[in-house]
Amino acid sequence: MLISQSQVVHFRGSRITQSNFKFKNGKSVLDTVSDYKYLGVILDEHLTLNKCSKTHSESGGRVLGAIWSKFKLMKNVTVNTYSKLYETGVIQILDYGSGI
Repeated sequence: MLISQSQVVHFRGSRITQSNFKFKNGKSVLDTVSDYKYLGVILDEHLTLNKCSKTHSESGGRVLGAIWSKFKLMKNVTVNTYSKLYETGVIQILDYGSGI
């Protein structure tokens, strides 16, 4: 395990102070961080998922903008084609991690 890739998040309620405990792997002290990205889902120390929701909505907005600009440039594109692009691009991003 690479120590530089290992981090610690102290998950807790918003009224509970962060632990001062130092986690170690061998002789190396692991960094304590306020959030961690795991499989594309950002988990923050209070498990609010606010940062994750914001990141996913921004990504979905970028894809939607790209689809919309291409849609405006192309002629004779049906709404069905636009719907398929939306479902395969935007919806996939917004649905990812929604089960949490």
